[in-house]
Amino acid sequence: MIIQALIERDVRISMKDQGISSIPVYFEERECSSTTAYRILSKFDNILLNHILVDGMEVKHVSTDISNTQRKILSLLHIEENRFRPA
Repeated sequence: MIIQALIERDVRISMKDQGISSIPVYFEERECSSTTAYRILSKFDNILLNHILVDGMEVKHVSTDISNTQRKILSLLHIEENRFRPA
């Protein structure tokens, strides 16, 4: 529960600092000015990272593209986008 509160707090502080009044976290990209950790985290439900191994060696790394909303949330949380991309 504390982690959820910290996520919500960080997003709200970043939104205020950047002059952002709302972000699209509801269904159909509807805006929300005071979002919950559940809504924030649910925007990342579709992220897939796959490592294809042959004889124990990684031959391919496949990942889901990140949406603009996901980019915005990562930015608000000060998380680098490259954590969700192949190295």
